[in-house]
Amino acid sequence: MASAHALKGERPVYFEEAAVFVDCPIYDRYRLQQHNVVAGPAVIEEVDSTTLLHPGYQAEVGIYGVLLLKKKE
Repeated sequence: MASAHALKGERPVYFEEAAVFVDCPIYDRYRLQQHNVVAGPAVIEEVDSTTLLHPGYQAEVGIYGVLLLKKKE
């Protein structure tokens, strides 16, 4: 699972497929470690990029620190 210490807060994000604002956890990308998994809906922030995870998707931090996004099964 995602590291609790990577959680920065929460804010509403609008998703077209839900047609409503959804309260999403906000994660600090630099605090996520290898094999951490973040389930969508969520936002992963870093200085030069923001990753938006839609409902039904997840991100896992890979061996080299890359985010691997995939649809949940």
